[in-house]
This record gives sequence, structure tokens and C-alpha cells, in this order.
Amino acid sequence: MPEIVAIGAVGAFVTFLIANFNLYIVHKSFSDFKIKNLNLNIGKLGWYWSMDQGAPVKMEGRDAKALTEADYQKATRGAFIFGTMMIFLSWLGLIILSIYMVSVYKIAKSRTEKKVMSSDLTKVEILDLGEIQRLLDQTTAS
Repeated sequence: MPEIVAIGAVGAFVTFLIANFNLYIVHKSFSDFKIKNLNLNIGKLGWYWSMDQGAPVKMEGRDAKALTEADYQKATRGAFIFGTMMIFLSWLGLIILSIYMVSVYKIAKSRTEKKVMSSDLTKVEILDLGEIQRLLDQTTAS
């Protein structure tokens, strides 16, 4: 019986490490150079790139910093709660968390998100508003 408890404890610990790695990835994504450039550029037109929605959203008079903070809080809270639940499932939780992370970070990227993240909007600050609008329209068109 102690062996089974030890196996479960090791599984919970490994799941804990992966859950914390997921939180680190979420945290790091908000300070990514590409996201900062993207929000700098599209912010000039009154848009904000929502990490939660994976799409640009209209700011509608709201502050970009407040939107970023709300987006960050929502993402980290979700990652924390999901990771904590998976810790209690031990090895099964590790498998579920691993599948989740692979799907979210590697597989489940929308075409729009892939186009936007590989566009010039994420590489440098663009001063021409017409160029920003053209790139935004080009990358978000279905």
C-alpha cells in the first residue's frame, strides 16, 4: 500500500511541475515582444489583441493597460485552477494537462492568429496608420 501512495505522490508532484510550467508560459506570453509590438501598432487604431480570444477587439474607450491586466488575470486564473485540479488527479492529470498544453500551444491556433503573428504588425512599430489598417484587414480577413 505505501508504494501506491508513493506512486500517486510522485505523479502529483510531476503534474504540479508541469502545471507551474504552464503558468510560466501564460505569464511569459503577455510580455512577449511580438504581442507588445502588435498592441502598440493596432492600439493606434483603437484595437487591442486579446490573448484570451486570440483576435483583435475594439477598445471602445477602454485603456489598453486595463484590458491587458484583465486578459492576464483571466488567463492566469484559468491556468491556475485547471492545473490545480489536474494535480489531484496525479498521473491521469498529467496526461490530461499534457494533452491540453500540446493542443493549446501547438495545434489549436486559428488561421487569423497565425497570420497576425507572422505579419509585420508584430515585428516593428509602424507609423503609417494606413499601413497598419491594411495589414490588420489583410491578416484578419477570413
